[in-house]
Amino acid sequence: MESLWNEKLGQYVCYDRAYGALVDSPSIGGILAAFAPIPKARASAISDRIEVLSASCNYLVPSHDPTTPEFDALRYWRGPIWLIVNYMIADGLEMAGQTEMADRINRDCLRLIEEGGFAEYYGPIDAEPCGGDAFTWTAAMVTEILNTREIAA
Repeated sequence: MESLWNEKLGQYVCYDRAYGALVDSPSIGGILAAFAPIPKARASAISDRIEVLSASCNYLVPSHDPTTPEFDALRYWRGPIWLIVNYMIADGLEMAGQTEMADRINRDCLRLIEEGGFAEYYGPIDAEPCGGDAFTWTAAMVTEILNTREIAA
């Protein structure tokens, strides 16, 4: 895992096996690593990275950095939010002691439902519901958040 850490981005990056190189891209893949048992200092840095991302969107966690040219709020893995990915990130951050950010992500999940219903995924700027509607894994994540988390106001 440490070989995937990108200090400049403050998150992990992906490794392209076909090219044999790290992918210098601020995607959700490097933030989702928080779900794994990573060092607490890395979890803290990922929490800080998410805080930086929050300055560019209204809902967390966008699947790509909104300040980059590759960002597209509604294009798969270039910007939208998936609640299942958010749940995994928040769960990992909570386990690592980053409860404030985990709570913030969970609150944003609930706000997304209030704004856009149980969509497959959402735009991180305006909560635009995308993909399928009445999506069961979205509903399952909300149920999990509400049943297992005490979210600080």
